[in-house]
Amino acid sequence: MKIQMMKHLTVNFSRIFLILSLLCVAAPGCRKGNVVSSPQKLKGAYKGYNLVLVSLDTLRYDRLGITGYKAPTSPMLDTWSRDAIMFDSMISNSSWTLPAHHSLFTGQFPTVHSANYPGARLANDKVTLAEVLNRNGYDTCAWTGGAYVSRGFGFAQGFAHFQEVGDSKELIMDELVDLSTRWLENRNPHTPFFLFLHSFDVHVPYTPPTEFLPPFEPIPTSSVDATDPFTLLRIMNKDITLKPPDLEYLNKLYDAEIRFVDHQLGRLFNALDRLRLTDRTIVVLFSDHGETFQDHGLIMTHAYTLYEEVIHVPLLIRLPGLTEGLGLRRQSLVQTVDLMPTLLDLLGITISDSKVLMLGKSLLPVIAYDEPVNQEVFAETNYNNHLQKFPRMFPGRKHTATRVIRTSEYAYILDEINDVEELYSIKNDKHQQQNILNESPAVVSELKPKLKRWMSAVSALSGARTDAEMDPETVKMLQELGYIDKSGSKKQ
Repeated sequence: MKIQMMKHLTVNFSRIFLILSLLCVAAPGCRKGNVVSSPQKLKGAYKGYNLVLVSLDTLRYDRLGITGYKAPTSPMLDTWSRDAIMFDSMISNSSWTLPAHHSLFTGQFPTVHSANYPGARLANDKVTLAEVLNRNGYDTCAWTGGAYVSRGFGFAQGFAHFQEVGDSKELIMDELVDLSTRWLENRNPHTPFFLFLHSFDVHVPYTPPTEFLPPFEPIPTSSVDATDPFTLLRIMNKDITLKPPDLEYLNKLYDAEIRFVDHQLGRLFNALDRLRLTDRTIVVLFSDHGETFQDHGLIMTHAYTLYEEVIHVPLLIRLPGLTEGLGLRRQSLVQTVDLMPTLLDLLGITISDSKVLMLGKSLLPVIAYDEPVNQEVFAETNYNNHLQKFPRMFPGRKHTATRVIRTSEYAYILDEINDVEELYSIKNDKHQQQNILNESPAVVSELKPKLKRWMSAVSALSGARTDAEMDPETVKMLQELGYIDKSGSKKQ
């Protein structure tokens, strides 16, 4: 009994020491919103803790209550965020699913990990976050929506259990939570775990359950079949002209699907509470890219551009014993490749494998007191021989290789293939409606050479390309998601 009591007291004193040594919110000399006196105190502070990583595919930054959206899409997340850190300047390194997720799992930009074109597979010699955690004694499990986040594209690397779930026409977040809960209930409680959940639930096609529609009523009548991906592809190419009620209809279906996912996340967090895992688990919520709803004249197509509506994404991190009740916001620029080194730092895992090349930066200074680690961040998308399938969307273009350098003040976009350059003021024109390229030559002369140097650097590190072998089920799902047409040609 005494031994058990001493163990209990040791755990409690360790937790109290962690909190007292890290928290300095109200202490003299601390800037508002600081959580630690030094980023180094965060390094290894969560050694042996569990990690839950949730990818909400296609979720826009500006569609959550916490970011100022007026419709009630995210009541649970808005409340949960009070115990987390919200990163308000998170930029995805790509505008579509496959390369963005591989950037997270490798800490490498799309050109470097080379899974950056339709049908690409991550090379076996790339070392992923799941592999690193597995080698360090973690029980690793993933439940995904399949398609571009499937075994065939290299996402099973490092996971002891990896399963693709559901049909793209059906929402699966409820099933993901059920499966995860059962797995958590039956796992070895003495082994730390890494659980990854991925869902296409807010991606086209739109099929929200009817019980999640009332918060967004009145919903206009529309002839658009939002459940048919091939109708949606015709809308993307402007073969079908949308009237204002049609656009409102699609927006509200999208919002209702977010509300559905929000509800299921609440179930997941309740399960962590019930199983007494919350206090030993880091939780990360993020999106790989956003979506377009007539932004820049585009509708439900994200892969071809690098505007804010597709690369500015939500990121929330909950750190037990540190962020509860603070509702912290961080404005410093961060990007997808920063997540892997950050999580490994928090978990106290050091990389000795020379094959692991992480190009992101640890965000511990940002977490600690919003000290910037990036003066600029980058994103890219490649689509050769695909734009010709959308002649009305991109008149005269057959290829694209677009890059953007994003600072806290500007976004400079370069598409060399089509000789397109754009410059936008983030502070004065957040929706990027006014190209100020000609009015700001000094800014261009600063950002363009930086972008070109980055392009040269990542090209020099680029690995060999590997094509995925897609089974019939994966092909079918990519068709249902609108990525390829019925002939099997890749579209997005």
